[in-house]
Amino acid sequence: NNADEVGGTIEATPGSTILFKIELENNYIFNEVEVKDIEAKIFIDDINNGKDIEKEIVFRDLKINEEDEDKVSLVIPIILEEDSYETELRITGKTSGGIKQEILIAYDLEIIKEKHNLLFKSKLQNEEICPNKNNQLNLEITNIGEKNEENILLTVKNKDLNLDFKDNFSLKKDGINSIYKKDINFIVPSLSQGDYPITINLD
Repeated sequence: NNADEVGGTIEATPGSTILFKIELENNYIFNEVEVKDIEAKIFIDDINNGKDIEKEIVFRDLKINEEDEDKVSLVIPIILEEDSYETELRITGKTSGGIKQEILIAYDLEIIKEKHNLLFKSKLQNEEICPNKNNQLNLEITNIGEKNEENILLTVKNKDLNLDFKDNFSLKKDGINSIYKKDINFIVPSLSQGDYPITINLD
């Protein structure tokens, strides 16, 4: 990245977090001018399924030579195209004399994708459960790479839990067909107390 206080390029990957550190100072040198109602807004245009992302933070009033700083983070959507997105930092305020202040800084947010990259999430509805009770394993696999993925083999196994699940599927590189979701229902058998790891593989 070569982004700074005058702009530049920000590189990020799908699902990553970008952090802005904003440092402000009242540089007026005469008449005890105070800057009030200071706000900073960050906009990323047309990135979230055709919608903008916006974040706002508020700073304290600054007298001459006073400083303030804060950080704001934005999470990049998982499903998006490898492209460049216009990003703007807008800082506004007004002086104690009522004069409006505004600073605009433009950035290019470049989304970088690896050739092959699958994002995997799994969750058990109940991680602690008694025998002979129903449970469910929720799986979500998203293709965040730049290539379509064909003939993915998913296996879920645990002999003690009588889990032996297999599925074969393909994922597009973007859009709704880039996500695979599966809920696997199973009944916990009569087992001794302990941990029973579930093995999940993608090939």
